[in-house]
Amino acid sequence: MPIGSYCPRWHLRQQHCDPQDVVKMHIELGAKKTVGVHYATWILSDEHYLAPPLELGVAAEEEKLSASIIPGQMGRTMIIPWERVESSSSEEEESNKSLDEENKSLELSLMDIRDGKCVIWC
Repeated sequence: MPIGSYCPRWHLRQQHCDPQDVVKMHIELGAKKTVGVHYATWILSDEHYLAPPLELGVAAEEEKLSASIIPGQMGRTMIIPWERVESSSSEEEESNKSLDEENKSLELSLMDIRDGKCVIWC
């Protein structure tokens, strides 16, 4: 979900959600995983360009959802296996590693991609 270009809210509320809105949407949708994207590419608003992922982390922590809601890392490709997407919250807490730090080989990850067993985020 997009987390950038949201200040000032009075002006950008209709075009962009802020990190707190993303957490609310995650809850309302019953999402299992949410990745915050669409920030720090262009400076289009008043918030610091690196503030969105920090604010997303704070908003997710306030709702005890930091294992389910993470900011995407700029310039990184994340391969998210379906079992990580579909895991329960108790299973999520077993690991605080970023989702792209799986101990899978590149060959196995590519096989998962071809078989449609994962979500790719770039």
